[in-house]
Amino acid sequence: MSEFRLTTVEEFEAATARLLETGAKVGADSWQARVKNQTPHCKFGEEGVCCRICTMGPCRITKKAPRGICGCDVHGIVGRNYLKFTAGGAATHSDHGREICHTLYASAADGCYKVKDPEKLIRIAKEWDIETEGKDIYDLAHEVAYEGLMEYGKPFGTQRFLKRAPES
Repeated sequence: MSEFRLTTVEEFEAATARLLETGAKVGADSWQARVKNQTPHCKFGEEGVCCRICTMGPCRITKKAPRGICGCDVHGIVGRNYLKFTAGGAATHSDHGREICHTLYASAADGCYKVKDPEKLIRIAKEWDIETEGKDIYDLAHEVAYEGLMEYGKPFGTQRFLKRAPES
């Protein structure tokens, strides 16, 4: 494993510039170029006061039109937009977690996927009240992976990782 070291902003900027240059050489675009191509930005969207949730819109909140067709005001629209983006992002990250569980389930001593951090696996197993003593690390990996997969779309009970959330 490589040794951790802090990287400066200047190093990041230099690396980014090299990547952009390489990408330009092979015809790849970048988010920076796409931002430039999208200007000027829609001020309604930028401020979060555009609602496209139903098919009667889009509604744009102004002084003349302080409510959407459904009657929602600026606070409701901004809140719904924020919630929608947050839920979408959370779902994406959640799906990454599911793929990690699938990969862990496919791990084997002689397979393509290996358990690289047995201590972490044992720590999570104990956190989830899974017995660890005397078990082969790959049997434990499969058990943890199975239990992890069962967390997705869980119809009853509470999520295991909820214990990690702060009380507030």
